Amino acid sequence: MKEFQIEFNKLFSGLYRRCRFKGCIFPDKSTCSSKKIKAHSIQKSKILSHIADRGMVISGDIQKTIFTREFEQIGIRTASTFFGFCNHHDTVIFSEIENKDYIANQEQNFLYAYRACALEYGKKKEACCFYKASLNKFKNTPNELFFKSMLNGAILGLGDLSEAIDLFSNELIRPKSNRNFNTVNIKIYKLSYESLIAVNAFFIFHMIFKKIN
Repeated sequence: MKEFQIEFNKLFSGLYRRCRFKGCIFPDKSTCSSKKIKAHSIQKSKILSHIADRGMVISGDIQKTIFTREFEQIGIRTASTFFGFCNHHDTVIFSEIENKDYIANQEQNFLYAYRACALEYGKKKEACCFYKASLNKFKNTPNELFFKSMLNGAILGLGDLSEAIDLFSNELIRPKSNRNFNTVNIKIYKLSYESLIAVNAFFIFHMIFKKIN
């Protein structure tokens, strides 16, 4: 297992940059700017700076730590960043949460959910690329089944996230006055203290458990 982990880490280092998703998720490409920016999925000035120690935070990325399960210390300039939007759409779409204080209205919550979905969509695109290349590398080896399973899971996840992205996009391509932000149900849980942990995540549940009387 240790030898495989070392070999896997070497492979990961070579493929990570090649598979990095760099595009604009917003559906209207006619208004895209040419510059794809590295945006924060968790706001740097409003959130990360408050939990940082001398500009550093502890971060855990499952794609980087799939075997080691170790966290790493990184600067808040690069923490939680991803290439998911061009400069124009990142600025225009998220202005209500980037330039205004959080007041917990439906539009702001909708945009936070959209950003979390976009982040996970980009990661699944990267995962599909990575596991496909890994499967080719380890084909006809004892690890082939592992990467085949991981690739199948990533493909299924990407399909689910594509449907979720479409749900958000169908509203965001409308004129702002015609958008229905109530297509997303929001639950807010307030803590009685300031948390030192910040998370941005998006999950899709395939099973609904029914109570059996």
